[in-house]
Amino acid sequence: MEWQRYLAGRGRGGASVGGYGGRGGYGGQPARGNYGNAKPAYPVARGPARAAPYQPRRPIQAHVPRAPRPYQPPVRRASPTPYQPRAQAPVVQPVLPQGGKGGYQATRPSARPIDNVHIYGQLERRLTDACHRYPKLALSPDFESVIHHWPTQGNLDIPLSVTIPFHTDPDLTLPVPEAEPEAADTEPKYIARVMLLSMVKEEEPADDKKKAPKPHMSKRIKFLVAKKANGGLMSIGGPHSPAKDGGDPTTDSAMIKTAIRHCKEICGIDLTPCKTWYKFCEIVYKRPSGAQDRTVVFVPDIWNHFAAGDPVKVYKQVNRQEVEVEEEVEVEIEVDDEEMKEGEEKEGEEKESKKVTKKIKKKVNTKKVVDNITVRSMDLSLNGILEYDMQDKHEETAELSLFAEAFDEMLSSKYAVQVLSILQAKKEKTDTQNAELKRKRDAENAERAQKLAAERDEREAKRKKMEEQKKEEAELKAQREEEEKNMTEEQIKERRAKEAEEKKLKDEEEKKAKEELMKKTREELEAKKKAEEEEKAKKEEEEKAKKTKTKVVTTTNVDDSILEPFSYFDKPTGHGGQQLGNLKRETVEGILHAMGTLCQREVDALLRGAGLPKEKSHISLYYKTLATTTTTTTIEVPIEEPKKEEPKSEETPEEGKDEAMQETKEETKEEAKEEEAAE
Repeated sequence: MEWQRYLAGRGRGGASVGGYGGRGGYGGQPARGNYGNAKPAYPVARGPARAAPYQPRRPIQAHVPRAPRPYQPPVRRASPTPYQPRAQAPVVQPVLPQGGKGGYQATRPSARPIDNVHIYGQLERRLTDACHRYPKLALSPDFESVIHHWPTQGNLDIPLSVTIPFHTDPDLTLPVPEAEPEAADTEPKYIARVMLLSMVKEEEPADDKKKAPKPHMSKRIKFLVAKKANGGLMSIGGPHSPAKDGGDPTTDSAMIKTAIRHCKEICGIDLTPCKTWYKFCEIVYKRPSGAQDRTVVFVPDIWNHFAAGDPVKVYKQVNRQEVEVEEEVEVEIEVDDEEMKEGEEKEGEEKESKKVTKKIKKKVNTKKVVDNITVRSMDLSLNGILEYDMQDKHEETAELSLFAEAFDEMLSSKYAVQVLSILQAKKEKTDTQNAELKRKRDAENAERAQKLAAERDEREAKRKKMEEQKKEEAELKAQREEEEKNMTEEQIKERRAKEAEEKKLKDEEEKKAKEELMKKTREELEAKKKAEEEEKAKKEEEEKAKKTKTKVVTTTNVDDSILEPFSYFDKPTGHGGQQLGNLKRETVEGILHAMGTLCQREVDALLRGAGLPKEKSHISLYYKTLATTTTTTTIEVPIEEPKKEEPKSEETPEEGKDEAMQETKEETKEEAKEEEAAE
């Protein structure tokens, strides 16, 4: 029956058709054919379930209140970061891996020293080029271009060793000139400016003080600049006036007259004696009205017309105004004196009043002439002018900074030519030394090869000779053995004794010859040593006769013509920074590339000649070592005769003590005799 089979399956612990197993738990599998013999998927627990062991309950703990947390202010959100331009996107290049499937790999281009190099002497710089060259300079929105005229002036004869100090006296003032009617906005304006050059005087240190390092060239070069009361720094100058200056403002002669007039009005310096005027740079603006304004900067030759070392008086421009001010003044007034002197007062009498004069302070309004400084002049170093930033937004200040950049570029171009000539001379010297070294090395190698060949031939000859000797000895031995076959033992002994005697005589002769050779060599060495000693003694006698001796002196010389060009490019960083004394390879490479006349192969060859190979880009050029030369000379120095010491009497302590005791005894005897004579 079906239900009986079902019960039989449950009773035996097998799996039922419905899915529940026998006693003890779940997990049965459907029976296959025979319901009662089906095996469970995993062992089934049989028998009653065991009770869990007794575990006591945890005691109830009393509630402990937590300590209050200290107050913490809320965290403020950070301010948003300022906008920063995105970096250059990596160049994506297709790469084919070994598996055969195409892929992409991002690679960043490597920076080269030539990427940030600007060519010296470029005449015109448009807005984009100027922004790229001077990223910290705040240019005017109307700025169009800057034109450099100094490369077209030929060889600029600007001395950097003449000192012309400018003396600013607060009592020296000049009135503001009358204002001229302004021209229409549609008409172009021409402004002439002048830069007066000076140098800082080098102080010679005292003998007992250590020589201080010389400051950088950009800190020793100074210019006279002006500063407005309500503006920034500017170069001395102003706009062209047809009524006062005349001429065509597009010509240099008219602009020079304008510069002379404004310099005399602003700082009181007359530049009429200056005959040479270098047109240095020109700044062009494009105004909203369409007019094209131009500012031209000149450098006059004041070093030829002002005495070096004498101070030049510099005035300041003031605006004199009559203003009403309130001041305290002392005035005399008459008042009644009610105080009576003692002894003069009487009862019942009337008091007599007297008039007296008294001084009091009173505030009054007075008119006074006040000098308001509009423009004052000062001398500023080239390094100080170049320390500009984006906050200097005045057009006059930007023009001053552009001139400083042009002057710095002119000096860099001048010193770069000298650096090139120095490196070329160094390369020629290095090439000559390398060629001479190669010639000597080749000669040594040839001599060594010749010597090795001679030694090889000698060894080969010795080997052949030894082989021949061995062959002869073998033949003689075979012949002797053949002869000894027909000889008796006594004859053999006599023969061998005779051969031994001959060998002994031969060895003695060789030994004697060797001893004679050694004796001869020893005598030659002794004779040579004796001759050297005699020569040395002869020289010493000659030096004693001359009372002089020979001394080797080593002198170290520093060539300033080599030191100065490299030193200009070693610019100190920070306030009061000092020069490092070396230039990195990429810096020297950039200097050579900025000239615009050399290819990479020529630059690498020059740097290799100076000890800066391309394989060792981390090496720096120590230009002080390059400029230092050491020479060795021989001089005659007088011989100092040793001082003769006086002979000292050598007395032992005991002898001195005995002499003192003897003298004491003699004195005692004499005193005793005198006492007896007196008695």
